[in-house]
Amino acid sequence: QKMQKWVTELNAWEDQIKKKDSDILNCHPDELRRKAPHLTPVPSIRQSTTINFKEISSSSTRQQTNKGLEPSQTNLNNQKAPPTLDTKKESLTFKEQGNQFFKNGDYQKAIESYSKSFELDPTNPVLPANRAMARLRLNQYEEAIVDCNLSLKLDKTQTKVYWRRGTAKRHLEQFGE
Repeated sequence: QKMQKWVTELNAWEDQIKKKDSDILNCHPDELRRKAPHLTPVPSIRQSTTINFKEISSSSTRQQTNKGLEPSQTNLNNQKAPPTLDTKKESLTFKEQGNQFFKNGDYQKAIESYSKSFELDPTNPVLPANRAMARLRLNQYEEAIVDCNLSLKLDKTQTKVYWRRGTAKRHLEQFGE
């Protein structure tokens, strides 16, 4: 029953996210600017920086390297301005593609799509959270923890991300850390 309730809540959350994504994709730019002025188009200034794993990792993963992660998965595009509307839309396209790969059980392609999406919009905490879930399905627990920490760094209120990180730590037998 607990699992069924969790799945129901997860599906409801996914529907909410899809609706928000759809609203952004289908909204007229003028209407979107009125609703969300922080998303107004601004020329993007991108600089590649490496994630500080010590800062975002738990103490148990601090000594671990980023082996197994592609450079595009360990580098953030540090944008001085918020992502533009076009960049957000392109990011959402990759996210939806990742969601479809995930539903079809192609978790590696889902990870790749979520990574591309996150490169375009490094402010969206859902993207590393989704990538963490795909990593859990592939038993990539250390990488899933890194993605969960990154997602929580962007938004600490995501209870499902804490659950995902706990699941990964349980598989690594990192209890109480």
